[in-house]
Amino acid sequence: MRYGALTAILFLSLVPAYAGPKGVPALERAGDWDVARFASGTVVKAYAPAAPSAGKRALVVAFHGRGGNAADLLQFVRELADRRGDVWCVIEGGRALGEGRLDYDADQALAAVPEVTRWAVGRYGADPKRVASFGFSLGGTLAWKACVKNADLFVGYVSTAATEVPTGGREAAVKRLRGCFFLGDRDPNFSLAEDARRALKRYAPNFTFRVVRGLGHEPPHAAHLDDGFEVLFDRGGKGDERTLSNDPG
Repeated sequence: MRYGALTAILFLSLVPAYAGPKGVPALERAGDWDVARFASGTVVKAYAPAAPSAGKRALVVAFHGRGGNAADLLQFVRELADRRGDVWCVIEGGRALGEGRLDYDADQALAAVPEVTRWAVGRYGADPKRVASFGFSLGGTLAWKACVKNADLFVGYVSTAATEVPTGGREAAVKRLRGCFFLGDRDPNFSLAEDARRALKRYAPNFTFRVVRGLGHEPPHAAHLDDGFEVLFDRGGKGDERTLSNDPG
């Protein structure tokens, strides 16, 4: 064997297997969703509807609830995404509970947010000035925490049936972000309503509180979510509380 060939073999044996540029995940298709697997272990499922005819589309970085999964959340919001033209990227929980149900390690999920958000903006051509987060239950808490920790990346959050209300810490970021906080009056978490009203006074005009009459521990109707994202992206916070019907008709 020639010296040059031997040198090449020795050199290649010392080079780790190529895993793609940093921050660029392995991509595959699963039905209607893109599945992105990052080197960190983070898995994201994304849905990108047809782009709107004018302007860049918005991006929603989302979190499912404990015991849920990304595909179920994407299926729930698909009609909303199609109507609005927004890209949805759901960070999937890394703890398996069995039968396809997942839970989050909150610290790991929040740590993944900057990389996932920047990747999704580039991948799907989203407007970096129109990025919001969304979450249900534990995911609703992660949604507002993701915004507060990365206030330079987000306009705000839509939080539904969350386990915590934004209070304390990073006051400047919470006041600057637009937030729309939904609670059903039949939700066990409705005990947080008074905390939400205090947050309304503390963070107005950028914090809005929506009580959904007859709603249990579940996300509100898509029409209400649509209105919540309009508050974030187009109308701006009003700092008010409203009671909505579970069926907007």
